[in-house]
Formats: sequence, C-alpha cells, structure tokens
Amino acid sequence: MIADQSFADAADAPSGAAVLASKLAAGFADVVTGILEEIHRYAGEQVRIVARSLEDQIRQSQDELWGAVRGLREADEAQCNSVEQVSAEIHELSHQLSSQVDAVASRFEAVEKRASVLEWLVHEIEPQLSRAIAEVDAHTGALRTLEQRQTQRVATLNQVLDSLAKLKEQETPELAAAAQA
Repeated sequence: MIADQSFADAADAPSGAAVLASKLAAGFADVVTGILEEIHRYAGEQVRIVARSLEDQIRQSQDELWGAVRGLREADEAQCNSVEQVSAEIHELSHQLSSQVDAVASRFEAVEKRASVLEWLVHEIEPQLSRAIAEVDAHTGALRTLEQRQTQRVATLNQVLDSLAKLKEQETPELAAAAQA
C-alpha cells in the first residue's frame, strides 16, 4: 500500500525529465545568449582597435604631409620629390584602409554566419530533446513498474522466510521429544 501511495504521489508530481528538460533549455538559452554577447563584444573591440589604428595612421600621415608642405615651400626640386612621396603614402594609406575595412567586413560576416549556425542548432536540437525526454519518461515508468514488482517479490520472500522460521521453531521441540522417546 505504501508503494501504491508513493507511485500515485510520483504520478501527481511534475516529471523529473520535464523539469530537467526545462532546466536544459534554460541553460542552453543562457549559453547561446552568452555566446552572442561575447561575439558582439568581440566585434566592438575589433572595430575600436581598427579605429584607433586608423586614427594613428591618419595622424602620422598628416604629420608627414605637413612636413612635405614645408619642404615644398623651401625648394622647387624638393617640392616635386615631396609630392611624389605624399602621393605614395596616400596610396599606401588608402590601400591599408581598404584592407582593414575588408578585414572588418569579413569578421562581421563570419560572426553573422556563426550566429545563424547557432540559431539553426537551437532549432534542430529542440525536437531531439523532446524525443529524448519522451524516451526517458517511458523508461522511468518501466523502472517504476520493475521497482514495484521487486518490492512485491521481497515482501513475498520475507513472508516465506518467516514461515520457514516458524516451522523450524515448531520442529525443534518435536525432534527433541522424538529423540528422547
């Protein structure tokens, strides 16, 4: 009767597998949120690094340009050389800027791809978790049934052992009386 009551109480309580699935889903959502926040933070840091680098390069190029302008004022011959130097530096800076912009764009594209893969994974794993939970529930029910049967067997064996002990107690005085006669 106690086993029947505990089985009824277990049936009324929420399924442990359902609670576990709920916790797994919440934990997985937290992990995905954390990953997306980390990706966002990383992308922001990369943009700041590129911006600082560009600012430094622009300042450096401006300083070099001012030096070239001063040189142009000093002599005509120096003027031609300075203009060529400035043009080359601007071209290089433009090339570097273009390369860095392309690199940042590529990183953003990679982040977007990772985010879409994570979304896809979440979408694909949810049905699999539901199936696994259903299987766990089925196995739990089977285990409860086996536990009840085992409890009944143990109770029956205990009754048989009690009966044997009583028979042995009754036999001992009868054997002693038979041995004396």
